[in-house]
Amino acid sequence: MTDKTVLLDGDVLFYKALFAAEEALDIDGELNLSVNMDKATALYHNLVANIMDLIPGGADLIVAISDEKNFRKELYPDYKKNRTSHRKPIGLPALKRFVRDNYTTATKERLEADDTLGILATSDLIQGRTLIVSTDKDLRQVPGNHFNPDKPEEGVRLVSEAQGVLQHMMQTLMGDSTDCYPGCPGVGIVGALKVLGSDGDVITAAWPRVVLAYEKKGLTADDALLQARLAKILTSELYDFKNKEHRLWTPA
Repeated sequence: MTDKTVLLDGDVLFYKALFAAEEALDIDGELNLSVNMDKATALYHNLVANIMDLIPGGADLIVAISDEKNFRKELYPDYKKNRTSHRKPIGLPALKRFVRDNYTTATKERLEADDTLGILATSDLIQGRTLIVSTDKDLRQVPGNHFNPDKPEEGVRLVSEAQGVLQHMMQTLMGDSTDCYPGCPGVGIVGALKVLGSDGDVITAAWPRVVLAYEKKGLTADDALLQARLAKILTSELYDFKNKEHRLWTPA
């Protein structure tokens, strides 16, 4: 045991390991794909080990894995709809079983790995310090220590509560083409920064400004709220640990 726990986004590593372990075989002129599971598990081990080697002083590890169900798709059926055209790697269920058998993992019902990371990082369940390790910019909504293994030169970055709120409101305005939710029509990063401004307390001032931006586009506060709920990475205050249920984000 150490006084530090790495909270690792395990989902992206599944894809990296499995796609790299795929093998193509020509059978009577037809290309058939299979996966070398021994290679995939070794690659996953190596990916995790390489990440942990970047963490000074060593740390305990929890790997977060997305649940098969996703509450955001219940709120907005088009959520991540564009990903249905991209095939999942062969062997994904088997590699998930392997990781669950060989690592300390965490999955919460109907939640994505990002949500599980956010909940654990902001709860008092883990003794000592936590470090979120992910390449996903959305996690910068979560207050605490962050490390991007694809950009180790940046080192550990501390996200404050105000910075987390700003990131959430930025995503609410801009939407996310990767996750297939639109945000406020015509608003990109420059427009979002203009809407949110630099004056006032972002924690209290941001939401009314977001709603006003939506209303100027002929939309409503309810439209803004839906986008905010899709964009929000859950934290411990939005999770009922006793009943193991999430709560939807609601503006203060």
